[in-house]
Amino acid sequence: MSFDASLLVIMAIFWVTYVILRVCFFKPMVALLDQREGRISTAQQTWDQAFAETQKRLDEERTLLADTRRQAMNARAERRREAQEKRLQTLAEVKRAVQGELGEASASIDRQVQTERIALGQRVNGLADEIVRRLLGTAA
Repeated sequence: MSFDASLLVIMAIFWVTYVILRVCFFKPMVALLDQREGRISTAQQTWDQAFAETQKRLDEERTLLADTRRQAMNARAERRREAQEKRLQTLAEVKRAVQGELGEASASIDRQVQTERIALGQRVNGLADEIVRRLLGTAA
């Protein structure tokens, strides 16, 4: 059996190529991939923190908006209540004024009716006297 040195040469070339590729290509490539993975991880953490902070601010703003809306609705309800009270007061005042004017008008009409009744009574008596005088030809 003869010894073939080409196998040893091929193995030596393989190992030398492997060491050269490992030092010059694989280690830098793995380092670049690790560095890229680190940047991705950092960017993901930064994004997660920013998202969480934004969500927190958004929740605070929503809470503030709900509180403001509730206060506005309470203020509007209070204004409505005040307006309703003022309206009722005004209506009561107008009703009293109208009833007063109606009472005065009614009293004035009653006075006029009385005056006219008296005048009518006097006129009736005068007309009756005139009728009697003309019918009888004498003064009654």
